[in-house]
Amino acid sequence: MINRVFNFFFFSSIMLYVIILSIAPMAGEDYGLTKIFKNESIIDRLIYSANRSQMQINGWNARLGEQFSIFFLSMPHYFYIAANFLSLMSIFYLSSFFFAQKNDRFLYILISFACIFAFWPGMEVFFWTTASAGYLMPINICIAVLIPFCNQIACNFVFKNKCTKVAYFVLCLMAGVSFENVPVALVVSMLVAISVDKVSLKNGLPAILLTSLGWLVLVTAKSTSVRRMYYGSNSNYSDIHYIFGRISDVAMVFINTSSTLLVCAIIGLTYLYKRKTLNYSICIPILCSFLTVGSMIASPYTEPRSFIIAWVVMFSVVCHAVYFSMRNKNYAIPLIVFFSSFLFSLYTFNVYYKYSLFMIQRESFILNESRGDLCKKGIYVHKITPDAPYRYINDRDMWYVNNAKTISDYYGCKILPNG
Repeated sequence: MINRVFNFFFFSSIMLYVIILSIAPMAGEDYGLTKIFKNESIIDRLIYSANRSQMQINGWNARLGEQFSIFFLSMPHYFYIAANFLSLMSIFYLSSFFFAQKNDRFLYILISFACIFAFWPGMEVFFWTTASAGYLMPINICIAVLIPFCNQIACNFVFKNKCTKVAYFVLCLMAGVSFENVPVALVVSMLVAISVDKVSLKNGLPAILLTSLGWLVLVTAKSTSVRRMYYGSNSNYSDIHYIFGRISDVAMVFINTSSTLLVCAIIGLTYLYKRKTLNYSICIPILCSFLTVGSMIASPYTEPRSFIIAWVVMFSVVCHAVYFSMRNKNYAIPLIVFFSSFLFSLYTFNVYYKYSLFMIQRESFILNESRGDLCKKGIYVHKITPDAPYRYINDRDMWYVNNAKTISDYYGCKILPNG
């Protein structure tokens, strides 16, 4: 009976996740990275994606995730749905290595799905294409690069032959161009792992050098310089008050978005420690998380989704505590967690269903009016504000109404904000 109950929560969570992913509409910056496709072939879409990506790399953002966003916004929607779902499964699978699990990785993935709606701080990285492709997908690469430095089984697998080594080193290079802040935290964490003799210098040093090389390529790119100059006009790191302001802002954003998950992760760590199931494997990811959050001080602004690697690590601790409780037949807490997550998933579905209806109505209005004289004169559109907090949906419609030129280019009509 209890297995049937657990299976219900496992598979209902997966089903609702896919449904919400399917109905979640384009939002904000999505419109600036693609165009309306009609009868173009996959080849035509690939050519457009490559050209648009080249423009983005040269002009504004060279991050790997930005190019993922362009690619999936150019492809049929089912490409993105499949890639998003596989990326999340991959994160759950990879994070299970933080605890040196040898068995039950599939069960761990199911538990993670059953917990996701209860604990995850920002659903935007799942259901907003730009954030999902820009953060959820590339963070897989960063975690995959980190795992051999904190898990001996993974280390032995990666460095056992030339093929796996080459594949891993390619991932290191890709991790370096994924983010401006995460690779720095990765490199420091890798160095710590080498210093305590968990990875040999012979294997670890090339990984560190390639990750650093990728990062240098990203931060010295012309587009990164352009973006740094754009945001740097309001930055003054020679002013101690500005630095303290950045520290305060990062801390407040982290507390406001991630405090519930942090508290649950601390409880989970305490529970696992008392049950003597913790080992070295989790220490390096925790260090990397801490460094990543701290590195946000150097950014001119604080986006909650930039904490994603910390979210992954904290969430994995919670899931492992739930997993360990189930394996020891202590079912009360898992049942409460899964039931709560199921209720949150229904609420999340309701949020995205309503939001999607509003977005569809607005787009239908624009497309209908684009056939008439208003296309040249100007079609007025209202801002749509989701009736839900950040945890469920990130309101990107202010970007939509503030970038009327970009939206006009997308629709091929003059779009004007109204109110």
